[in-house]
Parts: sequence; structure tokens; C-alpha cells
Amino acid sequence: MPPATPEATPQEAEAQYSKAANAELAKDYDRAFRQYAEAAKQFLLLSRQATEGRLRTHYRNQAGKALERAERIKAVRRDVRPVAKDEFSEGNHLSPLSSANTARSGPDHTLHDIVSTQTETLHCVRKI
Repeated sequence: MPPATPEATPQEAEAQYSKAANAELAKDYDRAFRQYAEAAKQFLLLSRQATEGRLRTHYRNQAGKALERAERIKAVRRDVRPVAKDEFSEGNHLSPLSSANTARSGPDHTLHDIVSTQTETLHCVRKI
């Protein structure tokens, strides 16, 4: 039996993004970075769960927006702590920062590149 896919709600994803924005405004860049990455993960999960094309596109755009903010923080604050991940969590395979994508992407790729690669992989899997 395949592992259960974690559920995400639009309210949770929006709340996570809002918390990240507030942390960024408060100049707590470590927390903002982690929360933007988590918001992106939740939006990607929502896009995967969405059955309507318009919603899928909206959630992917929101994930991209969250990742863009995380990338900007990382570009300005090179000392920002990396996102901690739980290798055993049910949704780890959906993480935009998963070890397989990070290892494959190399050091010159951005978080956006990593998520784009993961999104392409998800599209390929759906076609099969």
C-alpha cells in the first residue's frame, strides 16, 4: 500500500506565506526563509491535489512567488540557516528542497530551478 499523501489546505498555505512575510518584515530572515519554503511546499502539494487546471496554475504561481521571496532572502543573507527536513515524513518526497533534487541540481541552481525540475517530474509521473 502506498504511503498516505499529506493534505494541505489553501488557508494553511496562505497563512504560512503570511507568517513568512511578517517574519521578513520583522527582519527575522531565518524564520522567513523557512516559512517561505514551507509555503511553497504546501502550494505545490495543493497544485498536485487540484483537479481544475485554473487552480493548479494558481497554486503553482503561488509556490513560485514564495520561492522567489526565499531566493531573495538567500541571495542577500548568505548566512541564512538551511531548511531542516524530516527524512521520514510522509510528504518529504514533495519537498522542493528534497535531497534527490538538490543533489541532482548541483550548487549553481536556485530553489526555483529545483522546484521547476520537481514540477516537471510530477507532470511526467501523471502522464504514465
